[in-house]
Amino acid sequence: MQRVFVGLVVLSLAIIPQAGWGYNFEQVESWNAKRAGTPIDLGQFQALNGRREPEPSLGSLTVLHIWATWCVPCVVELPHFDAYAEGLSDRGVKVLTLAVDKGGGDDVESFLKKHRVLTKIPILLDPTYRVADAFGIRTLPTTILVKNGVEVRRLIGRGDWEGDEAE
Repeated sequence: MQRVFVGLVVLSLAIIPQAGWGYNFEQVESWNAKRAGTPIDLGQFQALNGRREPEPSLGSLTVLHIWATWCVPCVVELPHFDAYAEGLSDRGVKVLTLAVDKGGGDDVESFLKKHRVLTKIPILLDPTYRVADAFGIRTLPTTILVKNGVEVRRLIGRGDWEGDEAE
C-alpha cells in the first residue's frame, strides 16, 4: 500500500507541472515586461472584514504584491517586503497586497497576527484565484508594478527587497 501511495505522489509530481497546474516556487528575481501595457482591472474584492469592496484606486504608481499564507517563499519574503513597502508608501507609491488563500480572511488574519506583518498595507482577498488567474499568475509570490492603471513590469518569485535593485 505504501508503495502505491509513493508511486502516485511521484506520478502526480511529474504530471502536474506538465499540465500547467500548481505553482513554481523557484526564486526568479528578475523583472520582466512580457505583459507590459496590459490594463490592470481589479474589479470588486473581498476585504479582510468579509465585505465586498469596490475596485481599489491604483494611484499613479502602484505596487501589487500577490502572495499566500501557504507559500513558503512568500512567508520568507513577507517581512522584508513589508519593510520595503512602508518606505514606498512614504514616497507616495500605493502598495496593495492580494492574498490568494482559499480559506479567505480567517486564514489570512490569523497568519498576519502570528507573523505581525502587513499592518499598514491594504490586503485584498482572492480566495477563488479569479484575479490572479486573469493576471496570468503561475508563480508565487509575484509583484506587479502598475503605472496609471497599466502593468509596467512584474517580478516573478521571491524578491530581494533589501538590495540595491529594489530601489
